Amino acid sequence: MEESQLIIFFFFASFVCLILISGIVIFIIQYRKRKLEYNTDKALLNKTHQEELLKTQIDIQMQTLKDIGREIHDNVGQKLTLASIYTSQLAHANFHPDIQTQLHSIGEIINDSLTELRSLSKSITNEAIDSAELFSILKNECAKVNALQICQVNFIETEEPFVVSAVQKNFIQRILQEFIHNSLKHASCKTINVEMIYHASNLQILFRDDGIGFDMQQTSEGIGLNNMKSRADLLNADYSMISELGKGTYCKITLPLNKAA
Repeated sequence: MEESQLIIFFFFASFVCLILISGIVIFIIQYRKRKLEYNTDKALLNKTHQEELLKTQIDIQMQTLKDIGREIHDNVGQKLTLASIYTSQLAHANFHPDIQTQLHSIGEIINDSLTELRSLSKSITNEAIDSAELFSILKNECAKVNALQICQVNFIETEEPFVVSAVQKNFIQRILQEFIHNSLKHASCKTINVEMIYHASNLQILFRDDGIGFDMQQTSEGIGLNNMKSRADLLNADYSMISELGKGTYCKITLPLNKAA
C-alpha cells in the first residue's frame, strides 16, 4: 500500500514539476517575444521620429530658400533693373565715346547679372521644379556637371508617362546632386551614368560611376549618404547602394508611382 502511494506521489510530483517547468518556459518565451516586440516598436518609433525630423528640416530649408528667392527677386532684382535702366539712359547721352563704351559694358554686366539672378531666384523657389518634367530636371543637373568639364555625365533621356509630384521631383533631384557630389569629391571618376526606367507600377532611377569605389563594410555612412536614404524613405521608395573597391558605385531607387508622396 505504501509503495503504491509512493508511486502515486512520485507521478503527481513529476506532473507538478512538469507544469512548473512548462510555465517557466512559456513565461520566458512570452517575455522574449514581448521584449522583441518592444524593441521593434521602439526602433520603428525612433525611425519615424528621425524621418519626421528630417522632413521638418527639409520643409524649413525649402521654405527658407523660397523666402530668399522671393527677396532676391523683389528687392535685389528690382534694384538691378533700375540700375540697368539708368545705365542704358546714360549710354545714349552725349558723352565721350570711351565713356559710352564703358557704360555699355557696365549695362551688359548688369543685364547678365540680372538674368543669372532671376534664374537663381526661380531655381531656389522651386518654380522650375513645379513646372518642369522630372527627366528635364535630371538632364539639366547632368548638363551642369558636363559644363565644368571635370567628368562626363551620361543621361539616358526618357519622357515620363506618369505624373510625378513636385516633392518627388525635388527629393530625386537632391539625391542625384548628392550622388554626383560624392562621386566628384571622393570617387575620382571619369564617367557617371544616370538612367530612368519606367515600369507599370514604379519608376527606377539608376546612378553609376566608374570611380575607385569604397568598402561598404568599413566605411561609415556620412551625412550625405544618410540623407540620400532618408529622402528615399520619405518617398516610400526602395533604396540600395553597392560599391566595391576598384569597381565604382551603383545606386538604385525604385519609386512606387501608385503612392502619393
